[in-house]
Amino acid sequence: MKSMTLWSALCSLPGLAAVESEWRMLTGDDFDTARRFLRPGREYAQSVPCKSIPPCRCRHGIEEYSDGTFEAVCRCEFADCAPFEVSREKTLILELDTRLLCEKVAKAMALEIVTSPLHGDSHAYHIGNHRPNSTQKFPVYLITLGAKAGLEKAILEVMCGCSDPPIILYPTDRPFSTQCRMALEHARAMFLPLGGVLSADAKGFTVTDLFTRSLARFDDEHVLVSDGKEMRCIFPTPPGTRWCDVHIHFKYTDQVVITTPGKTREFTCHELGMGNTRTKKPKAIWDFLYEVAGNNGALDYSIGNKDKNKDWKNQLSKHLRRIFDMEDDPFRYIEEQKTWKAKLDLSC
Repeated sequence: MKSMTLWSALCSLPGLAAVESEWRMLTGDDFDTARRFLRPGREYAQSVPCKSIPPCRCRHGIEEYSDGTFEAVCRCEFADCAPFEVSREKTLILELDTRLLCEKVAKAMALEIVTSPLHGDSHAYHIGNHRPNSTQKFPVYLITLGAKAGLEKAILEVMCGCSDPPIILYPTDRPFSTQCRMALEHARAMFLPLGGVLSADAKGFTVTDLFTRSLARFDDEHVLVSDGKEMRCIFPTPPGTRWCDVHIHFKYTDQVVITTPGKTREFTCHELGMGNTRTKKPKAIWDFLYEVAGNNGALDYSIGNKDKNKDWKNQLSKHLRRIFDMEDDPFRYIEEQKTWKAKLDLSC
């Protein structure tokens, strides 16, 4: 097993199409494996790479002669390379069979394969869904565009179309702009380079240990479990944790960062059972938690609906006890102030 140079080749070829000799140069010893994903195009190239060692600085132009033969002629200023004969067949452009590649990658990763993988015109392909249980599915996208600007545009387009955290695959690891990193962070997406998570042999693709570990970490952060009443995230509260050790910070209006000794996780309102599955918006109890956080953890009649504050407080206490698997009330009553105060640290 080894990492394929096909992945780096996909980042080097505009349009994911080239003549056979160029595919061979870019994929090296992996060409026999890579050619499974190549199909003949409808066009013939007007030039081919130089085959001199070392190569010259130009692509050799194809010249057709009256006897039906073809030569690749150097176009450099001093024409340092001798022309070489090429067959018509060798000038045929071979295209990446993206659909086949998507299907094979999805199969190796044990995804629920999507029959129509194309996603818009951004070179992002919805290849399948990761289904850790019967109620959740996380979309998996493969982006094949090589240029950094194009990659980030494709990522942002994927983000706009996702309601659940996506898994994004790209041929090789790449640095991102601040804007793109923030978009990935807000969507709680996982970005994986194919070169690190897939190996290839004569039989096809196989996932690596890096993929297995990364997916386990993704599931640990996103997969809901049943608390006996509904599916929600249960925070892995360390033994001995008290409410004063818990910090909930609103990173966004629909997303929080929860910190306890040795544990930090991010959750959306939906993952914590405080989102409306039909409207995709937070429930009133989540909005109430946000108001309490903005009121320095104090629950009084200055926030929310005063006729419902007691009921909401009881609901919120029940939610928090379930999420953290703790028995005592996360609020304490202050008699002098006639108000409830959170025992945990809330901020926004």
